[in-house]
Amino acid sequence: MALEVESGKEFRRNPAAAFVFIGLDPNPQFPQETVAREDIGFITADGMFQASVRGVFAAGDLREGSTK
Repeated sequence: MALEVESGKEFRRNPAAAFVFIGLDPNPQFPQETVAREDIGFITADGMFQASVRGVFAAGDLREGSTK
């Protein structure tokens, strides 16, 4: 539940999803040398999200070219 500041009325929202944006710098937990990356650290992947290592896929904001 939330409170509208101007009117003081309470309202409810029931979103289907939430997207959390925490910054622009990639922060993967595996070693930098494991997969190919571009200059600032985003993982390079092909059109099917396959990274440079077979069986490793990059999705979301960690992937080079993703919408951030």
